[in-house]
Amino acid sequence: MSRWLLYASALLVPWMVACSSREPTNPGTAQLPPGCFRLTLGAWSGPHEAVDPPTYLALMDSVGFDGLERGQRLVRGVPHVMSSPYPWMWWSTVPADSLRLVFTGGFVGVDVHLARRDSTWQGMASAFTDVAPATQATVEATLAPMFCPP
Repeated sequence: MSRWLLYASALLVPWMVACSSREPTNPGTAQLPPGCFRLTLGAWSGPHEAVDPPTYLALMDSVGFDGLERGQRLVRGVPHVMSSPYPWMWWSTVPADSLRLVFTGGFVGVDVHLARRDSTWQGMASAFTDVAPATQATVEATLAPMFCPP
């Protein structure tokens, strides 16, 4: 029982801190801070196996310790009680003016590459799989700051 509480606390406390602000996150600052964002995808270029990632996201400073998230800064759906088809979701800045979001279950997923454009991030998302061809379809993507739910 105490191990379960430890894991639950490790997941809930960082999410509550990341989404505690009711002000929209401003991605125009030097680095992308933790906060809440809306991911908008256009029309996919073709058929693919991947499920769209959650629309409402919390980008956290917390670092994952399990599976493919190990050592990566975490992404979670907002509100956190919403389930996601992807057990592993993370983000990184590569370089500082670009952003990468990854949503995967290990075999299939969505890889989003974005560049800063004024107050939003814009770019492309790719649906991928672990068999050739790895990239199945692409789509335009936009990440915009939003108010974190209470």
